[in-house]
Amino acid sequence: EAYQALIDLAGRSSDFSTCERLAKEALNASVTLSRSSYSALVIAACRDKNLAAAQRYWKQAFQEQKIPNGAALHQVVMLAMDHGDEELAQECFAEATTKGAKVEPHTFRAFTVQAASRGEMKEAEEWMTKCRA
Repeated sequence: EAYQALIDLAGRSSDFSTCERLAKEALNASVTLSRSSYSALVIAACRDKNLAAAQRYWKQAFQEQKIPNGAALHQVVMLAMDHGDEELAQECFAEATTKGAKVEPHTFRAFTVQAASRGEMKEAEEWMTKCRA
């Protein structure tokens, strides 16, 4: 529990290198990372603009059935969009929601804005409808 608390704290403070170091130490000490720890790692990686690390911890979380929280989902979606990879953003969204992850309203808005900026009115309206649901 101590490692998990430290990982969560490092993730909230946006210190990815510390967060990742603590996660590696925990794993080396045979501590299983929690859903919260994986979420913190994804969020910290996203705040560090490290898409590769965010994807790596995202995938590890799903492999271990520790589905990241809505905040982590939003961060990875936004980072993928910032990198121009809307397909990855939608894949992460679909993967998380299929497993029952709660989606924050601003994640739906991000997809709405993205579709509208491409001139895809029908798609934008569909995302907006999901946001209201």
